Amino acid sequence: SVPRKAVQELTRVLGGAERVDLAVGESKFFVRTEGFDLVSKLVEGQFPNYEQVIPKSSPLRLVVEREPLLAAIRRVAVVADDRTRPVRLTASAGQVRLSAQSQELGEAEETLPAEFAGEELTIGFNARYVLDALGPMDHPWTVVGLKDGLSPGVLLGAADKAGTPDDAYRCVIMPMRM
Repeated sequence: SVPRKAVQELTRVLGGAERVDLAVGESKFFVRTEGFDLVSKLVEGQFPNYEQVIPKSSPLRLVVEREPLLAAIRRVAVVADDRTRPVRLTASAGQVRLSAQSQELGEAEETLPAEFAGEELTIGFNARYVLDALGPMDHPWTVVGLKDGLSPGVLLGAADKAGTPDDAYRCVIMPMRM
């Protein structure tokens, strides 16, 4: 049986294709449309319990506009170390500060307006992972659920500044020690 999420993702990728050819072999799965071929290896065994890594609760919520956040991360990450691309996120009342540094290129810092209630919190993330998580999100606002500076962050899309999350899209990003 194919999980519902896999079917939804395949439907999204295929879009409005008029004809889709599907085939399942002993070890591969094939999808073909005009201008698009997909070959995927079928994996035997038990899928890992991914729900174990999703935090059960995120007592702190940072709500920020998605597009300005994407742009700021891209700008700040320019000076980040090429290998791990660390970006420090510091959330405080009314704002989020993004910063990165490297010995060769110096430092970059940018501040965005944000909704955040709680004591100042600093956490590090790999900029590439955050950009990958924000890219396909089709909401104008992003909710970042946080617990502390060492626990995973949960990114959700939101339609409004109040940060009412849409649970259809959820991404967990592990923090970096900085």
